[in-house]
Amino acid sequence: MSGSVTLGTVVRRATALLSDNEAGNANVRWTVGELVGYANEALREISALRPEAYATLVELTLVPGNIQRLDPDKYSQLFAIEEVISDFGPPSRVYEADHKYYRLTPPRAQPFGDEPPTIKSFVKHPFDEQTFFVVPAVPPAQRLRVRATVAARPRQFDETSLTLPVGLRPEFEAQVVDWVMWRALSADHESPHARESAVRYRDAFTSSMVTKTAPNKLMPQAPPEAAPAPRR
Repeated sequence: MSGSVTLGTVVRRATALLSDNEAGNANVRWTVGELVGYANEALREISALRPEAYATLVELTLVPGNIQRLDPDKYSQLFAIEEVISDFGPPSRVYEADHKYYRLTPPRAQPFGDEPPTIKSFVKHPFDEQTFFVVPAVPPAQRLRVRATVAARPRQFDETSLTLPVGLRPEFEAQVVDWVMWRALSADHESPHARESAVRYRDAFTSSMVTKTAPNKLMPQAPPEAAPAPRR
């Protein structure tokens, strides 16, 4: 969901599907606050299961050394470093290397008059999605700006946020509505039909969350290091 798709869009769609949208008497059985709460649950669940739904291009500042970490309050995962931002020329592309071939390199001091510091590649931590390594290391007392594709943390909304965009990619709008419908209909303990419908919405949401994929990268993949030729 981006651009014109707002939290209000989700609430209105769910209200209509619940047949709780009578003119002048809407949201009687399910209040706006309840539906917003269910939408917040959906955003957290989608973020955990399909982080690529929150893929966004941001500017990061790298600190000295090889080891870099995302701000955990803002971002949940690094997908790619796209390019180094330079004040002295065009941006330079950065390539991803496989962690199996990665070797830590000590930071190198940047002599006065030398070329501006840059990085050539990055390596994702094999177990920690918020930690990554850059090669070569950022020199001491230097800061390096890069553009990176990351998974943003979902924000949480309240009833005053209906005009705000939700922030998901557009193709995930239906999944938010599916979750809201499942939670709303599950709360209807009087109607067997409501319970059956709730199961269908739950299954629709679950089936769309079964895969965890990365967004299309904007850069080519660095080839793995070649194995040494056997001796004759």
